[in-house]
Amino acid sequence: MKNESRVIERCLRSVKPLIDYWVIVDTGSSDGTQEIIREFMKDIPGELHEEVWVNFGHNRNQALDFARDRGDYFLFMDADEELIIAPSFTLPHLDKDYYFICSEYSGTRYKRIQLIKNSKEWIWRGAVHEVLVPGPGTSFETLDGVVNCVRFEGCVSQDPKAFLKDAQVFEEQLIRNPFDTRAAFYLAQSYRDAGEEEKAALAYQRRIALGGWDEEIFWSKYQLAHLEHRMGKGLEEVLENYYKAWIERPSRLEPLYYIVSLCRQSSQNDRAFTLSKLALERIEREGVPNERLFVESWIYDYGMLFEYSIAAYWVGKYKEAEQATLKLLNMPDLPPNFLDQAKKNLLFIQKKLAPLKDAA
Repeated sequence: MKNESRVIERCLRSVKPLIDYWVIVDTGSSDGTQEIIREFMKDIPGELHEEVWVNFGHNRNQALDFARDRGDYFLFMDADEELIIAPSFTLPHLDKDYYFICSEYSGTRYKRIQLIKNSKEWIWRGAVHEVLVPGPGTSFETLDGVVNCVRFEGCVSQDPKAFLKDAQVFEEQLIRNPFDTRAAFYLAQSYRDAGEEEKAALAYQRRIALGGWDEEIFWSKYQLAHLEHRMGKGLEEVLENYYKAWIERPSRLEPLYYIVSLCRQSSQNDRAFTLSKLALERIEREGVPNERLFVESWIYDYGMLFEYSIAAYWVGKYKEAEQATLKLLNMPDLPPNFLDQAKKNLLFIQKKLAPLKDAA
């Protein structure tokens, strides 16, 4: 952690009710972060260590070592994150070796190991996008009732070259070990986030070819379809790549959302209506997939319903379109852009329904 004075108090306030000791490693803050920590956490025992920055994995391992005999369980947080605790949450009896906590960022959910048992051997691996590696024979659960809200507002996130720097680290890792699937995956992610679309596409193709974790393979195929769409590939080729991603993991409906959207935009309205209806039926049965890696929950919550409402209008299913749109408008957390468009759409739908109602 370094120069996090803008965000650190928010983070600490969110975890304070859950902890009885804290360990923080500062790597050279010059903006008063240390003083904020000492003042805000003065009523709870803890340690603030000031160390030289090496890389994320190295300095996280320092924090792990400093905390080694300070508690039964460790909770890890980044300075620009905030733990959102449900009002009904009660900390359960902890007996697993580690717990996943669901993280959320901009409508995307994913699970991270964030709560670990002290008695097990642990190590952080990786200079960037570091990962906690447990010893053999570990047990785990997901900690329900707690969500880690990821902000990307910290000091590192403000560096415009951060993603390219990360990509360089992964390029070097892959020179040393060309079969490192995690490095290959995050190389692609880093180039994507840096706006290097062609490099990202090649990196995702490389990750797919390496095989391994099915969730990463799915995500790589899905992102490859996005990239080819942005790079101006033809409609049928883009649709085919979204279909490939969906076939890779049929429980994941994100690719199907974009298939529906592209079909609607290209006046393939019957196709859009049929596919969106099938998707909504699956969402009704199964809900949001319970997976670890990058689930775009907004598509399941309201995105697919929005596409269905428009497709229903264009195939003349005005009553179905109205019902779907009213359902959207009754959602308390519908984003403003979707809310505004749904209101406009409802006017068009009701104009179509008015003669039918008058005739009745």
